[in-house]
Amino acid sequence: MINIGIIGADKSCLSKIKDLQDIPIFKLVAIFSEETDNEVAILAKEKGIYITHNFSDLFSEDLGINLLVDITGNKEIIHKLLDIKPDYISIIDANVLKLFINSLKEKIQIEKRLFLLQRYETIGTLVAGISHEFNNILMIIMGYAQLAQMKIDQSSPLYRYVSGIIDSCNRASDLISQLLAFGRQAPIEKKKVNLIPLIKETVKFLEKTLPEDIAIHLEISSKLFDVEADLSQIRQIILNLASNAQEAMPDGGDIFIKAFNIFLDKDFCRNCPFMLPGDYICISFKDTGCGIPREFLSRVFEPFFTTKDLG
Repeated sequence: MINIGIIGADKSCLSKIKDLQDIPIFKLVAIFSEETDNEVAILAKEKGIYITHNFSDLFSEDLGINLLVDITGNKEIIHKLLDIKPDYISIIDANVLKLFINSLKEKIQIEKRLFLLQRYETIGTLVAGISHEFNNILMIIMGYAQLAQMKIDQSSPLYRYVSGIIDSCNRASDLISQLLAFGRQAPIEKKKVNLIPLIKETVKFLEKTLPEDIAIHLEISSKLFDVEADLSQIRQIILNLASNAQEAMPDGGDIFIKAFNIFLDKDFCRNCPFMLPGDYICISFKDTGCGIPREFLSRVFEPFFTTKDLG
């Protein structure tokens, strides 16, 4: 931990306090100034930061300051400090601090990404192993259901029940394919398709399964581009969004699904490095639910992240 003292307490000090709080190895312990801005004084009191008008206080063993940061640019003050400061305390200006903080933030972000990639790799290996075992069980259920269906007359109600088991097995198989794709142990089956039939079929399924007090409003362009996509993943995305929308609307509400062609230009793609300019399809999903709490927004794309209780 590096204990820091700031020289100067004008309004620019506020941003420095915030920047230092973002770096876990820094602790701002003291501010020296002959005059202190009111906002800085209030914030310092809230954060437990000591404000002093005496140079000698900055060298107190109780504060344990290792680094002084000058934001005043006052050479007289700096020269005076250089003459009287202990050897173990260094002095830098605000520009050097800014470069140091930016470098540390970049390093922290890289470490976070690396940790996340390692975490995903571990989860992916675990998921892939479970998925293979589950797939073996599923194939047995599917096989017996198909044999039973061959023995039942199509006019019998039992035929419809067994067909339901087979359809559910097929959907479960699609889900397993997605889990294996996440674990990178199965290829993603992309093919050129038109999404209109898939979206309509998925919405029809949702209308039967969602509560009656939830209305689905569908709007699809009649000339939707063909795309290269994995249909099972597109279907699952829509189903997952609908499930989340249902959770967010316990008293009912509306879901609005739109699909339309869109052209993304260079200006748009500049902010999205993983995309290239060109023609795309946009699938828009909106509901009238309570929304996502701000503290969870940064985690919405994490696999298996949920706010639901265990069990």
